[in-house]
Amino acid sequence: MSGHDAGDRFDRVLERLRRDAEAPLGDPRGGFADVERRRVRRRREAWTRVAVVAAAVAGAAALSLWWGQD
Repeated sequence: MSGHDAGDRFDRVLERLRRDAEAPLGDPRGGFADVERRRVRRRREAWTRVAVVAAAVAGAAALSLWWGQD
């Protein structure tokens, strides 16, 4: 492979990465950017679930203390 062919291939890879990064979420092309967005969204959703469960447990504990008072 000549240096010119390798340069063209590298340019095509860079162009594909740029298009993937600019593509909207759920783009049928998929690609690295779409996978990365999904990973970040899953992580955010997991932390949101943790916060909701923690708030529910704290609320239940507060109610049980309140109802338990004489």
